[in-house]
Amino acid sequence: MIIDRKSHVPVYWQIKEDILNEIINGKIKPGEKILSEPQLKDKYGVSRLTARSAVTELVNEGYLVRKQGYGTFVQKPRIENSQENFKGFKYDMEERGFKVSSRVLEAEEIIAPEFMQIPMELTSEDRVFKVKRLRFANKEPIVIHEDYIPSAFCPGLLHFNFEKESLYSVCSNSYNRMILNATEHLEAISADAETASFLGIKNGDPILCIQRISFIEDNIPFEYSRSWYRGDRYIFDVHLKRQ
Repeated sequence: MIIDRKSHVPVYWQIKEDILNEIINGKIKPGEKILSEPQLKDKYGVSRLTARSAVTELVNEGYLVRKQGYGTFVQKPRIENSQENFKGFKYDMEERGFKVSSRVLEAEEIIAPEFMQIPMELTSEDRVFKVKRLRFANKEPIVIHEDYIPSAFCPGLLHFNFEKESLYSVCSNSYNRMILNATEHLEAISADAETASFLGIKNGDPILCIQRISFIEDNIPFEYSRSWYRGDRYIFDVHLKRQ
């Protein structure tokens, strides 16, 4: 590309558009490193400040990501979750063409933790099944799911292999427990060291924490879940309708 210095379009913007075209046309692929600022400076015959401005624009627009000490890379496209209908993670990802896999981190029967007793209408004597999984899309860690289901609803639930089977499918097919609706609370937080390690990100990186209470027939609370999604790989959309 030859910079048109007589154009009304700023030089840094011309460089930005040229790099963007290379990304869109697949010349630079997701995850690949782009030229360094000194290399861009030489390629386009501009100052390093101008080259940096072009890169910064693409970083701000989400096309590039800077990795300290490594360089600047083409950002992988983020997975969009459009909340219009209730879907499980496995069904939703497979519908989008991703291959889903899971690693069970914890699977145990415990006394219902205090934080979920009131919203789930439980007492300190009630027991719940806890299933905590690391979920992958195309072998890339995307989310940690932590699910709690009252033991009385699904006796023997932990006999199933949740690295191979969907929790919601098991509840529906084996126990006739069909989730009909849910309420969710979303919060942007910083990843702690353990969460960051599982998700393959840095300690303190932004993640999306979602708390969900799911209900079966007669509006009975059935599941309490907490999920921690990678902020750089997941977008959460909500569709609103005027009543």
